[in-house]
Amino acid sequence: MKVISLILALAALLRAQPVHSPHAADQAAYGDAAPPALGKLAAPEEAILPLQFDKAALAGKVVFGYLPDWEYPTAKANLRYEYLTHVACFDFMVDPDGTIHSPGYWPWTDLINEAHGQGVRTIVTLVNFDRDHIRTILETPASRNKLYGDLIAEMNARSMDGVNVDFENLYDADKGAKLVGFLEELTDTIHAVFPEAEVSFAGPAVNWGDDWDLDGIAAACDYVFIMGYAFYGSWSSTTGPTAPFRGGSNNIFATVVEEYGSVTATAPEKLVLGVPYYGTKWECASDQPHAATVSGTYSSPRFRTARPLALEKGERWASDNYVPYVAYQEGGAWYQAWYDNDSSLYYKYGLADHYNLRGVGMWALGYDGTRDELWDALDRHVFALADDRRPELPEDYALGAYPNPFNAATQVYFRLPERSVVSLVVYNIVGKRIATLAEGEYAEGLHTVVFEPSDLSSGAYFARLTTRKGERTANLLLLK
Repeated sequence: MKVISLILALAALLRAQPVHSPHAADQAAYGDAAPPALGKLAAPEEAILPLQFDKAALAGKVVFGYLPDWEYPTAKANLRYEYLTHVACFDFMVDPDGTIHSPGYWPWTDLINEAHGQGVRTIVTLVNFDRDHIRTILETPASRNKLYGDLIAEMNARSMDGVNVDFENLYDADKGAKLVGFLEELTDTIHAVFPEAEVSFAGPAVNWGDDWDLDGIAAACDYVFIMGYAFYGSWSSTTGPTAPFRGGSNNIFATVVEEYGSVTATAPEKLVLGVPYYGTKWECASDQPHAATVSGTYSSPRFRTARPLALEKGERWASDNYVPYVAYQEGGAWYQAWYDNDSSLYYKYGLADHYNLRGVGMWALGYDGTRDELWDALDRHVFALADDRRPELPEDYALGAYPNPFNAATQVYFRLPERSVVSLVVYNIVGKRIATLAEGEYAEGLHTVVFEPSDLSSGAYFARLTTRKGERTANLLLLK
């Protein structure tokens, strides 16, 4: 009996491990670099463009990216909106009395207008990582009412399309009915004013201590962004990935099919699987995976630095976790860095697709810098899968090109039997997106756009017309 009791106590202890948040760690490390906002409800430098169409509804999938204010100045020029449906503006800090503070550099009018013009929703991210502050908000009606008023004013002023709640490090007693009640009240309040707006919650990957009411949270709001990372970090005694797909008792697969198992089974549209655009790095004992770490040497390299390091030192593959890593010596010491690439994201994005989750997301936009690999992974493993499931459009939706074959340019035409939100994209024969020719709402009738691929080689390409009712493709032949 003593052995059984010891095993049960150990299991309870393991389930009660403290939560480590990369959102909070990054905010502490980089948040001070962002200058103060111009002021809540400061006049925008230009008119705000409302959301022109809903790309998520058109694509049939969500790609939800957090954009921290410290990345905003450089990341905004590198965002590829054709692979996004949501940009969550991080962070709108919430005081205990409900007062909301805007992110650095706010208002992001240029980003909001660019996103809205391409059908991408912009989201207010409400943030607090102090458990006492959060308890005050959850328990105090005046604080909640102040929060709702500030939030509605901000959403009105910037034509924001939803709110994401990133409250972390809660007291265990607050992770159940108190949090669920708050999310229900917030969702009802926002939907009453903005019927098309979305309310979401940043949820844990593992229900440490079994205190979170994950089913209740999912039911209380429109969907949960699963923070599918921070499995390894500064606290780890051995090296490993921030987001193992398999291996060990806690991993991404277990998160989806066990931790959120009942939601996955009954309401998968309530879940967005978040992946990390950052990795883990330590000085360690050897080049072997899961080597002992040297205390105090942890860092979290972003993809924009981890990937070049792997290309320089040589990338390896951890077959137990389905994640790449790099091991190298410097000054007589061993170092390991782990991160996600196209191959590891294939499994995670495939998992979300297999269980028909609402979509995927990432922490955080900008962490890839100017590199293309992670955008290409979204193209191959998210949007291509969504495209494959769409029905063919009826015959009264026409698509073609003239001349075809063509030399320098061709006119791609499409006919719509009714006003429709459309996407017209050209791909090469391996399915890589080449150009977006049209995107948005178009009237009934015939429409023509010019495709002039000056930098492409001769060969076969195809155009895909997509609406909410399905898709139609047309072959294109470029001869130079």
